[in-house]
Amino acid sequence: SVFNGEVMIIENYRLLDPAGKVILDVDEQNNFHFDALSSEETEKITFKDYFVAGYELAEGEYTLELYVENPLLNKNVKITKMVGIYSYQR
Repeated sequence: SVFNGEVMIIENYRLLDPAGKVILDVDEQNNFHFDALSSEETEKITFKDYFVAGYELAEGEYTLELYVENPLLNKNVKITKMVGIYSYQR
């Protein structure tokens, strides 16, 4: 949502292994900040990122937790998604 002609979004995430252990926890200093001006009531914002899964990671279902905050409206949300990581040699 746009507030007084401004859009401000803060995004971050973490990754948990199949056993529930946190293996990637991006701290607050690495938050992604998006700021823009808009004359609309709402704006659609797309985030794109990636991480490299090396051979040291066990195969299985990982949990990706995405955190998005709109500080202008004091709103935040956590989105949880299961992500499968498997070997190409399967």
